[in-house]
Amino acid sequence: MKGLRAFAIILLIFNGISASFGGIGLIASPDGSLMEMPLEWLASTPFKNYLIPGIILLTANGILSLVISILVIIKSRSYAILIVIQGLILTGWIIIQMLFINMFHWLHALYGIIGLLMITTGIFIRLRQGND
Repeated sequence: MKGLRAFAIILLIFNGISASFGGIGLIASPDGSLMEMPLEWLASTPFKNYLIPGIILLTANGILSLVISILVIIKSRSYAILIVIQGLILTGWIIIQMLFINMFHWLHALYGIIGLLMITTGIFIRLRQGND
């Protein structure tokens, strides 16, 4: 169980830090120039710039992931389900992003895998908790 918890914490912190930096970068530079993301990528989306996506990225994947990592560290009640929820949020974010911008980038694969690993790890932890 310690190994699974440690793995989940690593995934959550990695996602939290990288999403926070990405979100802050998009908020600081909504035209995408700081993150080298052209506005053309938003042509088929409801967004005119990266401000709203940056705010969503920062809060839903950055801050929330870091908060959940702390809850896992302190073994808060129901922390396993929170890991699953964060994995679902991340995976949903990636799928929606790919559908909106109609393209695939290697980072989509990386974060999609991280999201799936969070879901799987959270489920395994929950199943093990049920057996204790």
